[in-house]
Amino acid sequence: MVQIKTYIELLISELITHDDPGARKDVRKLRNINLTESEWELIKDLLQVLSPFEEATTYLGGSFYATHSLLYRLIKKLKKIFMPLSREKPKYEENKVINDVFEIKDVLRN
Repeated sequence: MVQIKTYIELLISELITHDDPGARKDVRKLRNINLTESEWELIKDLLQVLSPFEEATTYLGGSFYATHSLLYRLIKKLKKIFMPLSREKPKYEENKVINDVFEIKDVLRN
């Protein structure tokens, strides 16, 4: 969805310029079902959080066998990214998550 967001917005802006009543009706429908800006931001945040799990799952699912050492390293890295630093106050730093995602990619490549 995030990849086609620009095309959705282009379609809406293109349909607005048409004189056809059907096109105007389509614009209203598209605007009603289109995501709000906060929903787009939520999807981007979810992609950032879920991408390490997707990459690990894809890698392990594509292997003919998963060694215990590889699985252990992936789980350890995922825990490091997502476990709060203290039990009372979770402290997630956006840049730290991004850096840790790249470290997971390195684990998957090795």
